[in-house]
Formats: sequence, structure tokens, C-alpha cells
Amino acid sequence: MKIQDTTHQLSQASDFASTALFQLAQDQERIVLTASELTEGQQTALSQRLRQLDGIVQSAGQQLTALVTLPGLRLLTEHWSTWFPNDPQLQATLDAILASYTLDWQAGAHTFHLRDQPMVYGIMNITPDSFYDGGRYQTMDAVLATWKTC
Repeated sequence: MKIQDTTHQLSQASDFASTALFQLAQDQERIVLTASELTEGQQTALSQRLRQLDGIVQSAGQQLTALVTLPGLRLLTEHWSTWFPNDPQLQATLDAILASYTLDWQAGAHTFHLRDQPMVYGIMNITPDSFYDGGRYQTMDAVLATWKTC
């Protein structure tokens, strides 16, 4: 069995089906995985697992194409060796595919892994000439006091 990320290949294609699939993957924030050289048993097992992970799956011959979410890909990668033992090469392939979708933000000595853990932040303008609040909140305490009452 072989697995590859074909999302970016679809972006280069010019036929309607590939263009539509790429657009769907982008709109739904999904990754297109293609598995080939599958036995019937592998195809059935992989198809079931991908569907359990909220994947959209299509099989044709010895090939399977799936649209998976990033959390689905993460779970597939984490559980691969349990679900499909004795194939460290495919595990390495999935690890590499997952790593290609990391999104890190470096801020000084801190690194935030934005795809693994959501991060909420805000910018507070507390200057006297603030265009948003007309200068009502000129200290951090005033902003926080208002926020706590919301």
C-alpha cells in the first residue's frame, strides 16, 4: 500500500473534476489523500477508518481517494500502527504529511502550535485617542473591568 497527499497536485490540474475537488478541499479545509496498491482487505479497512474520522471516501479499483480534515489526519497518523501494524514506512509517510501542515508562530522564546491548539488573543487600544471607544478606556484596569461585566 502507498499513501500520498495529492492536494497540491490537484491545484495544478486543469480538468474540471480535479479543479472542483481542489476547490472543495480548500473550502472545507480538507486534505486529499490517495492510497494505491491496496488489497481488497486493506481498501475495506482503510475506507472504514477514514469514514470513522469524518472522511469522504471514494474507491476505484486498487485506489482510494479521501478528503480528510486535519484532526482526522492527526488521528489516522496517531493510530496507524495500531490499525495497520507492520508498516513503518507508511507511518513515516503519514508523519511527513501531517508535519507539512503544521502552523507554528514564533514569538520571542515561545512557539505556539496553532493547528494543534487554538489560540485566542486580542489587541486593546487604550490610548486617549482610541478611534474605537472614543478614549473611554485609558487604562488596562478600565478595559478589564468592562470585559468582566460582559
